[in-house]
Amino acid sequence: MLTFPTSHALTDALITATHSPVLTAGLPIVLFLYEIADNDTEHLIRCHVIRPRRSSGPDAHDTTIVGRLDALTREHTDTQGPIPAVMAAVNATAGDAPGFRMLACAALDDDIVIAADGPHGCRRLDAVDIDGRIYQLTRYHAENHPVVTVDDEPRDAPAAIPALQTALAVAVRLTSRA
Repeated sequence: MLTFPTSHALTDALITATHSPVLTAGLPIVLFLYEIADNDTEHLIRCHVIRPRRSSGPDAHDTTIVGRLDALTREHTDTQGPIPAVMAAVNATAGDAPGFRMLACAALDDDIVIAADGPHGCRRLDAVDIDGRIYQLTRYHAENHPVVTVDDEPRDAPAAIPALQTALAVAVRLTSRA
């Protein structure tokens, strides 16, 4: 179970991701966030990124983030595919670090929101953590700070959440210490 400070730090990391020019240069992206203990009292949150490509085969027409997430979680084995490759990199760089654990999986993309005064461009991030908590961040292009919603008991989850839950489960399994 995530502590309040860890959940708060995770939220800060997600907010930072919506502003990072390095991460947002080629949207959509999927983030795998993990924690390592820097010392006895400080824990750092890091992330690895996958830029999901368009699915192939009969689902090739689905270019939405949900379609790309579904393809990402469907097109892997324990050793082949984008998620195992990223988890191998995570394990190689941080897997032996004290306090290492996967925390969350997030999808970040640009979107359009239709409001009463017309359409507005925004950057949207949906995430799920290992406790099932859902994070939604929406940063309008004209704004500096995102609107953040954290839902401990989600009833009406965004469409991307089931695929993010699947991706996170795969990542946790692939990074678990035997």
